[in-house]
Amino acid sequence: MLDLSGIKTLIFDLGGVIVNLDLTLTVNAFEKLGIEDPGQFIKHGVHSDVFLKLETGEITEEEFYSGIKELAGKNITNEEIKTAWCAMFTELPDVRVRLIEHLKKTHRVLLLSNTNSIHRSHFDSMARGYNSLSDLFHKTYYSFLLHDHKPNLSIFNKVLELENIRSEETLFIDDAQKNIAAARETGMHTMLITPDKQIEDIFI
Repeated sequence: MLDLSGIKTLIFDLGGVIVNLDLTLTVNAFEKLGIEDPGQFIKHGVHSDVFLKLETGEITEEEFYSGIKELAGKNITNEEIKTAWCAMFTELPDVRVRLIEHLKKTHRVLLLSNTNSIHRSHFDSMARGYNSLSDLFHKTYYSFLLHDHKPNLSIFNKVLELENIRSEETLFIDDAQKNIAAARETGMHTMLITPDKQIEDIFI
């Protein structure tokens, strides 16, 4: 089990850490909708173009849907776009829900995710026994509400300031190396999640 001596706050990423993620499902779904090479926009850690604008709160859901229709070059429905965009989220294992519940007894447990309003509505419904996944944590921080995104140092500093916590007493857990590197620059302790090392392998 991981030694948490001196750690008061745990900050978790969402996709690929709490919720299982498969970006190829969304890439393939958008290809079927007529978007050419959607993989150039949908990437591990941070997206680009209209996808990034949605995740930093620069555009509304309706503007996102319009942008996707423009990329596709044909008339597709908002529901088709939403289904394709959310296809990447595959499962929220119960063991991770129980783990977060356990960690909350001894630490402040936060969520920091590059995400958007469409995805939030989707994954909030995945936490069985909770009104929303957000309720599982002491506090959630989402890029589209902060108008910022990882791996920008500014988003990490915003969370530290809003929480009034010390970086050296904080452990950040993410599955993207560039996000881990940025968190380290603030003085946080970090833990990289890989397919062979999930949070349940580390904390239990």
